Amino acid sequence: MQPADPDSRAVSIRRAQRARWYVHGDESEDSPGQYFCEDCERFESGEHFEAMHGADAWRRSLASLERWRKLPVNTKLQYRRSDRAANLFKDTLAAARSSPGSLARVRRVEGSGMFHSWLGDQEWRPDAVGDFVRQVVVDPDFFVSSDDVELFRQYLAGATQEDKDALEDAWEDFLDAVR
Repeated sequence: MQPADPDSRAVSIRRAQRARWYVHGDESEDSPGQYFCEDCERFESGEHFEAMHGADAWRRSLASLERWRKLPVNTKLQYRRSDRAANLFKDTLAAARSSPGSLARVRRVEGSGMFHSWLGDQEWRPDAVGDFVRQVVVDPDFFVSSDDVELFRQYLAGATQEDKDALEDAWEDFLDAVR
């Protein structure tokens, strides 16, 4: 039997020593059945979330995951979080991402450009991009077959600054997804 590579063992030790990043609803590694509540900044039982924060508490988890995803790489390197982390809202999040409404809209525009198809998968988002998506995926005047951001900007020329900012955020996220 060969000894373990000392460099890989050192990397494993450093990785294990990094602090764990919890998003809203993540289960504690040390106390199973306790979940991180971002609103209260502590671990709570599963019942706490609906009782204290309502039936839409899972949306907070989506927003928390999105913030984690957008952290700069140098910040993420200081923490660890598995993509398979146990989360109280895991099933709800998966259902939201694959809701029949989303899938129907993506199929409806099968001849669409990549951006419009990607938008159809984003309507579950609880942020400004999600609000923007819910408006444009049903708008017959939106440029369905184009992937030219300048056309989208012209389309929103008379829109609110919030809608323009949402387009820019959506476009940036789209570009990240296709890179």
